[in-house]
Amino acid sequence: MEKVNHTTEDEKENTLSSSSNDMNTKFGKPIYDFDRIKERVTYHFCNPILAEFKFVDHCSFAKMPGVWLASKKSEEEKSKSTNLNKIIAYNYKEHIVKNCLRQLLRKKYQHAFGKCCYSMTNYNKILRVTIPYEKKFLIILNLQLKIMDEFDKLQECYCKVIQTMEKLKELCNRKLQSFNNVEITSVEMLNDFFSKNPKHFPELRKLLKDVEYKKMRYISIGAVNGIPLERLVITKERLLLDDFDEFEYFIETASGIKMRDNFSSFFEGTKFNLVVYEKIAVMTIPIPDTDFFALVTLDVNNEDSKNFDDEKKRDSFYFPDSMKKLFDFIDDELDAESIIGDL
Repeated sequence: MEKVNHTTEDEKENTLSSSSNDMNTKFGKPIYDFDRIKERVTYHFCNPILAEFKFVDHCSFAKMPGVWLASKKSEEEKSKSTNLNKIIAYNYKEHIVKNCLRQLLRKKYQHAFGKCCYSMTNYNKILRVTIPYEKKFLIILNLQLKIMDEFDKLQECYCKVIQTMEKLKELCNRKLQSFNNVEITSVEMLNDFFSKNPKHFPELRKLLKDVEYKKMRYISIGAVNGIPLERLVITKERLLLDDFDEFEYFIETASGIKMRDNFSSFFEGTKFNLVVYEKIAVMTIPIPDTDFFALVTLDVNNEDSKNFDDEKKRDSFYFPDSMKKLFDFIDDELDAESIIGDL
């Protein structure tokens, strides 16, 4: 299959006629410039993806740091009955801007984690997948939940964390309450967090070991307002971030959970967020019915490779069959240079 190329014939449907009377020469550009860009991107990016993958309900395309360029719903999604109040409450352009902001934060850690391959939020109603494209663009997709059936190993890890956290909720509440009552100072809280032998509620660290999973490198737990409660380093390798950067990343993760709250209400809650980088994957899990969350890092090494240099050797843990086909299609069939080269 040849790449989708930009041709004169292809653009028949989005060529807009104009005359000197309907042109706004402010800043030297006609008023229909953005409309032409929208039609062009929709035709060459959104339409091919929606046509090829029936599990994609919605496709959007954005330019960093938060400029919406185009969006398209699948025919099946258009035909679904929806609640008008919920439609008003959900602003997908605002969601795209926040996706871009999160992506900019991820670039801060590129030196340690490698490039971001994709981010996926498992809401209770949909999967929201953000894919960096070229250097300054994002493809944002809403996928049907049935794709999660292919992430069986990832769901095992999620369930293991949830089950362990159910046992630790009471201890977490007690430690947080001690902090709120100033029985534990901020300095002591951080010292406990990074110490190999925490002084306050040491049983929390011991019980946290129950969550170990084969790909897991590290887990930390805390409150969504950014208060760290406990961490456990599982890998024998040196962590990719030093203490300062690790804590900063922890705070930004808590901020990301709050950022998703507005959309969680529309999509009926968040189960977890997964970010797959070249060197590691990061899983963020809000703990149901609490103000706590777990931050988990996982290996991304393929069974037959110790690095991520070859994109075609994607680990099936993060790229099950449907996702691999989607990424291969984006890599092989969409032609960036002829479509967005001048944007």
